[in-house]
Amino acid sequence: MDAAFVSTWVCGTNQSLRSNVSQQRSVQVAQVASRQRTTMISAPVLEKKQAVVDDVNNVLSNCSFIFAVPLDGIKCQQIKVLKAQLPKTAKVMCVKNTLMKRAAKETEFEIVGGNLTKGMNMWFFINDADIKETMRAVNAFLKETKKVDTNAVKGGVFEGVVYDSVGVDTLSKLPSKQELYQQIAVAVKQIPTKVGRVVYAVPAKVARAIKLATHDDETPAE
Repeated sequence: MDAAFVSTWVCGTNQSLRSNVSQQRSVQVAQVASRQRTTMISAPVLEKKQAVVDDVNNVLSNCSFIFAVPLDGIKCQQIKVLKAQLPKTAKVMCVKNTLMKRAAKETEFEIVGGNLTKGMNMWFFINDADIKETMRAVNAFLKETKKVDTNAVKGGVFEGVVYDSVGVDTLSKLPSKQELYQQIAVAVKQIPTKVGRVVYAVPAKVARAIKLATHDDETPAE
């Protein structure tokens, strides 16, 4: 074999090997750099998500009832208008379903899921005493924005039970615990008065009966 040919072949092979090694190193460096960028990007994102979860969890711990309304087609400005119409203690938040379920863990709302956690939602967090007023404001908002058919209440969770839209509407029409306590207090106050009237009426009726009997005895026979 010609020496010059051999030398050329060897040089070419070495260059090819060096080129392959160089390419492999470039790929490895690119992969490492990509992982580093991903890690750098993921850390702030994960921290932000955890902050949302912690915030929602805190809100859940201070409310007694939650329900969801589809977010599709509702603008930010409209949400601001709706917030202004809600009771002061009521809160509305746009939360991703995965974060909502994470935040609800180990709370009375842990059962949340199914249809409630499908699609983009506005979540309402309210106390028992504000259910009626909140639902009134939401229904008025949906009517004004002509979204009754497209963005009606999907359902909610109250005392560890999931309710559909009909159930939520029924709950909104029931008296709150505070209203029930007031009704009971009024009823209790009325009991002595009613009892007194009954007690007073008994001797009065007896007296009239005795008087009539005496009158009959004293009436001369014809």
